[in-house]
Amino acid sequence: MKMCYPRHGQGSYEESPTDYYYADLTGDWNSDGDGYYGEYPDDSGVDFCPEVFVGRIPVYGTNYTSLDNILQKIMDYENASDLSYRKKALLPEAVSGYADGCPPDIQTDGADLGEDMVDRYLDHLGFSWYRLYEKAGIAPSPYSCEANLTEDNVIDEWQNGYGLVCWWAHGDSTGAYRYVWDHDDGDCVLESGEDAWYNLFTSSDCSYLDDTKPAHVYQCSCLNGYPENSSNLGYSLLKHGAISTVSASRVSWYAVGWTNPLRYYADNASIGYYYMRELAYRNNTGPSLFYVKANMGNNWGGSSWMNKFDFNLYGDPANNLYSKTLWKDWISCNGQTIAKVGIDTGPGDSLHMVVRTGDGSIWYRERDNGGNWSDWHFLNGKTSAAPAIAVDGERNEVHVVVRGTDGKIWYRMRGSSGTWGSWQYLGGYCSGAPAIDIDEVRGNLHLTVKGRDGKIWYRMRDSSGTWGSWQYLDGYTSHTPAIAVDEYYNYVHIVVRAMDGKIYYRMNDSGSWQSWQYLDGYTSDTPAIAVDGATSTLHLVVRAGDDKIYYRWMDDDGDWSSWEFLGGLTYAAPAIATEKTVGSEASYYFVNRGIHVIATGSDGVLWYKNKASDRWNTTQTGFSDWSGWKRLGAPAVSSPPSIAVDTSNNVYVATRAKNSNTIMLKIREGSE
Repeated sequence: MKMCYPRHGQGSYEESPTDYYYADLTGDWNSDGDGYYGEYPDDSGVDFCPEVFVGRIPVYGTNYTSLDNILQKIMDYENASDLSYRKKALLPEAVSGYADGCPPDIQTDGADLGEDMVDRYLDHLGFSWYRLYEKAGIAPSPYSCEANLTEDNVIDEWQNGYGLVCWWAHGDSTGAYRYVWDHDDGDCVLESGEDAWYNLFTSSDCSYLDDTKPAHVYQCSCLNGYPENSSNLGYSLLKHGAISTVSASRVSWYAVGWTNPLRYYADNASIGYYYMRELAYRNNTGPSLFYVKANMGNNWGGSSWMNKFDFNLYGDPANNLYSKTLWKDWISCNGQTIAKVGIDTGPGDSLHMVVRTGDGSIWYRERDNGGNWSDWHFLNGKTSAAPAIAVDGERNEVHVVVRGTDGKIWYRMRGSSGTWGSWQYLGGYCSGAPAIDIDEVRGNLHLTVKGRDGKIWYRMRDSSGTWGSWQYLDGYTSHTPAIAVDEYYNYVHIVVRAMDGKIYYRMNDSGSWQSWQYLDGYTSDTPAIAVDGATSTLHLVVRAGDDKIYYRWMDDDGDWSSWEFLGGLTYAAPAIATEKTVGSEASYYFVNRGIHVIATGSDGVLWYKNKASDRWNTTQTGFSDWSGWKRLGAPAVSSPPSIAVDTSNNVYVATRAKNSNTIMLKIREGSE
């Protein structure tokens, strides 16, 4: 590791060995030329933007046997067939500090970290968990848990196999420790001799673990990854009990009174919260750690830098909690359609589908995350165009908007109870299919249509079920407009193909429409747009007049990139999607999980291209390379494809088979 000095000149805890230096290939870590690398604020050339992702497998002396064992374990882990234990999280959380007062109380309780992880993503993603909180002393944790926090309880439970382990405790190079206010002399002030220290987990405990079920471990402690000590706890776990560890090479810094994840300080608990979150959401270890740290603030100055330097990855940076990316075989959805298939993802990573059959009838079907399908449900109506669907995962509501056979615009909703309401006429007529998107934070449904005369119209339904008036957007389009909602900023984005083929963009900022903006390009079909929840970036993909596929993005400041040719030709409108955020969880997103494009190739079959999370730069002006196009194979298709991504980064592609009109679905599980 490179020895750096983020707190140089502060008199204590000045240095930190780090692998971040090797990840930031373009930064100048000694920009002031004094030989002390990584000084805050003197070395302003440190940009924290990783060009490579670094993981370390230490080798001390000639201990090649341990190296061979670790490498074999990594290969076995990636090829394992039984992954059931990996959706379990072990959460041993100690107390870091107490508050004086009567009665005695906790100042900083690690249980808050465990509770936030459970409430904000583990439960949603279908993980089971086992919490061990501090119950000893005169100021025990108030949170309920599965067992009291003791060294024996941690060892015993860990032996049952866990995919994720995240603790918060004090530490040194070979152990993590509990800190307990043991007794009081009556003055309600924690004084010397009134506290007690106990082991939480030590290097010598690793031998008790089941190394055939290794865990990804985040060690929110000081010094656990001290590289000069060959028995450091991070490395000891990597040798036996863990598939990867993230631990501090020196002292790490916590936020006193911490209760929720923070972005501004790069405190040790928040790094752990977000890192574990990225792993749970199917991202690889290296990108997860470096992008989390890169997107943290520096409000503590040198101490923020030190935490970013401190927490290093022992293990393979390309490792993933789940199996490697797999495209499943095409599956028939036991139905037929004569139009584009409408799909969206919903609660519990369910998939929702609405189609138009040969006689114009509207049918709906749902698939849960276990692959179980509901029966087809006739929605008692007919449409003359592809139906539109949007699912509010926060409220468990399904919204469908269609163009009736008479051209009228109709709306229907399935509520959280699972019961469908009646069709509601929305007033007005449209030409072609409607387009909708849902704001899961506010519960607002946004609708845009092309009127019979080509005018562009917009209407919104709020969370109470009240529809606003139709708004004419002062423009004309030859195709269905594209619409996407930015839940974080409350923006509504619309992109259209004008009558002359030019591409125009307009945005609604919290109820106020801005002017139309010409995007310096032409398209021969309906544009496709999507907003990612990580950076509030709007992504646009179009089929140009020469059938080439072009891409452009706009950042959250309203600045557009240049057009980028993605390679290849398409003979139908391409589709684009980003991972769906989890409603109120949107404000906790800041690591992008990728964008996904699907297009119909000149061979009549579908092709897929993406920027996965480990291909993103952290600066908006420096998005990195796309993947190559991947041919998804048969069947040949006869309608534009649909694409959706759930909160676990599973990708769903739906289409209509050319010869049979059969509804077909293909699923990609996990991150690349």
